[in-house]
Amino acid sequence: MRVRVDHAADAVYLNLTDRPIKDSAEVADGIVVDYDNEGRIVGVEILDASKRTDDPDALKNSVSNCRLSGETGQVAGDQVKPRYAARGDPSLGR
Repeated sequence: MRVRVDHAADAVYLNLTDRPIKDSAEVADGIVVDYDNEGRIVGVEILDASKRTDDPDALKNSVSNCRLSGETGQVAGDQVKPRYAARGDPSLGR
């Protein structure tokens, strides 16, 4: 699993797999789920992320782009390319 924190867009993307994204749906206000061609979840995007936590500073102090390894959720340190675009910012590439 990969986690991408975009501080400028105030968004967090949880990438669950490397399968291509076929479709996306906003399942709740500011929560977008990406699906592959078989309807399996590829990732989840959380917009306005700092407003959805009791500790917004935790996002400010987080690693901007990391991969979680195994069941421990430890950061593996390699850089990953984000697979999402926050609303209104096509430069982030969906």
